[in-house]
Amino acid sequence: MGLLCTLGSIFSLKAVCTTLIASLVTIYFARKRAQGIETNKNIIEAEVSTITKILNFLLWPLFWYELRREFRPLKLNDLKFEAIEKAGVGADFANFDNDSFQIVIDLINENRKLMTPLGFFLCRSYLSAILEKRLKFFNYIKDEKVEKFMSENQIRAPTFVVGLPRSGTTFLHRLLSLDPNVRAPKMYELKDPIELIPDDVEKDAAERIKRLKKSLKIVEMVIPRKEVMHETGADLPEECHHASIDKPRSVFTHHLLVGCKKEIKLDEDFYKTYYKQLQVLSHNAFKAGDIEQSQKRWVLKCPAHLRGGMDTLVKVFPDAKIVWTHRDLNNCMSSQGSMFKIGQDVTKTVCEINKLGKEVVEYTEASLVRGDNFVSKTTNPCCNIKYSDMVKDPVNTIREIYKELGNEFTDEYEKILEDYVSKNKVEREKLKKKKGGEKLHSHSLAASGITNADVEKFSWYTEKYIS
Repeated sequence: MGLLCTLGSIFSLKAVCTTLIASLVTIYFARKRAQGIETNKNIIEAEVSTITKILNFLLWPLFWYELRREFRPLKLNDLKFEAIEKAGVGADFANFDNDSFQIVIDLINENRKLMTPLGFFLCRSYLSAILEKRLKFFNYIKDEKVEKFMSENQIRAPTFVVGLPRSGTTFLHRLLSLDPNVRAPKMYELKDPIELIPDDVEKDAAERIKRLKKSLKIVEMVIPRKEVMHETGADLPEECHHASIDKPRSVFTHHLLVGCKKEIKLDEDFYKTYYKQLQVLSHNAFKAGDIEQSQKRWVLKCPAHLRGGMDTLVKVFPDAKIVWTHRDLNNCMSSQGSMFKIGQDVTKTVCEINKLGKEVVEYTEASLVRGDNFVSKTTNPCCNIKYSDMVKDPVNTIREIYKELGNEFTDEYEKILEDYVSKNKVEREKLKKKKGGEKLHSHSLAASGITNADVEKFSWYTEKYIS
């Protein structure tokens, strides 16, 4: 929604757009040529929608000449001040991780000359939204009734689905969330756990879903192929990183961290805050009179946990149960590269394939090494699931997971799973037909700048978890 508001005010400046249109064209094509798109095989033109190209074309003068604050180099204090103004609940950022934010801000500013106006705007909006959300959240949990509920109701035995991106974590999470005895956080809840309409649960949910759907439509217009790779929906279960209010790692900024010596890890403060966010969601159900919903165990998922901090996760969630998904790395890493490419596509005029490959390899190595170290020593219930087994027989895969984790697999849940799997197959076939019978998501190692040697580097992992 911030993008629409900004554009509405921008296009009242017709004189600015008119007088700078000549420089706009010159700047746009000169930048592409300077970046070597015509001579370097490792650099290809960004894959974006027509509307994205139009928006970048129209916004370029404002970005290039820094005519509006939305397009000027970032300063943390300025972003904080804006968040305070928007949130209107005080200035308590509650033990905020300034260092992680500053790392990302510095990288955005360093890369600013290589970024597109829309890409820079999206990065800025993302950071601003985190700060505003943080202020509102920590103000909300100061309420006595909320504090009392949180002190008396702990998060018990949550299940965390982890694995490399593109290893089937989303599909497995959706299957696990269908159990009537569990609860998975919906995207609109993760984006903002604080109610807009406190006295009417149904109206509140409808309003928050409505607002998020508008934002998701904008994302779909800008990145139409994202939905093919990862189905999103305002009222669908989603992964933990959407709840983040202090660790800025998004698809827009992830590629900037490649080769950066300073790593943004998911530390204890991150997980403690996430713990509280889940408690707030439980409190929302409790306040609405749905005691059963407020007491359900959580089913959560996020690939980033594997790389970011499994040891810290179980320190904050001591009785957590872990499910790790494993997929053939030739497919997993190439699909991962296709997904990570979105970051460069949206934020830059070109994509650096060699940098993309390095991004995938760095992420894969950190995730697999840290994940393997964790499961080799953890005392928490943990099971390993092969992607191929899950796709071949989803219902029996879930049955085996429940057996290993010590959860009850009911007849009711089994019937729900069978119906869902059947419908899901039909829907996927319809989507394939829309694309002319092709795969929903086409990808390759070469297109992502990944070599066979890169994959072979992780043969130890393949032998241990997949073979």
